[in-house]
Amino acid sequence: MGFFAITAVTILSITSIALHAIHLTDYKPEDPYSIVAIVSTALLFILPWGKKYIPYVGEWIFILTSLCSLISQAMAYGKYVDTDAHDILIISLIASVAGAFIGHYITEKKYVRHGNALINKIKLLFILLPLIVYLIDAKVEPKPITFDVLLAVTLLCIPAYAFVTFVLISRSKLQMQRSYLSVMDTRVIRMDELFHVRRKPFVLLVTAIPLTTFSIFVADNPSAVNIAVLSLFIVALAIEHVNALYFE
Repeated sequence: MGFFAITAVTILSITSIALHAIHLTDYKPEDPYSIVAIVSTALLFILPWGKKYIPYVGEWIFILTSLCSLISQAMAYGKYVDTDAHDILIISLIASVAGAFIGHYITEKKYVRHGNALINKIKLLFILLPLIVYLIDAKVEPKPITFDVLLAVTLLCIPAYAFVTFVLISRSKLQMQRSYLSVMDTRVIRMDELFHVRRKPFVLLVTAIPLTTFSIFVADNPSAVNIAVLSLFIVALAIEHVNALYFE
């Protein structure tokens, strides 16, 4: 899996860089989003070495650069969705999301940490806050919905992410190991297997989609509310990584 993941991520990352280079050359020279996307994506080839030689700090630099790459590509798409460049930008964005997803399998981990209960509670707050702020703003000041499909999927992803976090809060690691998910009184799977071993791909999916959507919203309409929604969700992702790095 490691070799396949490295190969796939390399191809997808080069594709994203090439498409944004085309965007700069043929469509929008000096576009800041494409420049940031190219630089941050290129740095992802180098920064894994930094994680090895600069413990903790190197890890956070890599995480922030990864977020920067995805957010800048999403913003580029959101800003130029109505131009002729939207095709190459959406392909680049999809390649970036796929690369981020597959990249987590380069180093396989058999166990995903449960995390600290207090940290999970704080994370749950920041998962729900972006949705609450967005819905209140939509109620107070209704606006036409530009990216309706993305919004609909995001409205499914955030409650799903919140539910996973709530389960981690309500049950300890030991309780997970002793509990089973049952259907009609038949034990199907141990909860420890579901939430500590198989949680990772699901969480990656339900976080990447809202992050992409909120970034597109900011580029399309850089209002204070949209910026706040994106910022709050980024804080939730940062807390997710705090749990993953420092707590069992």
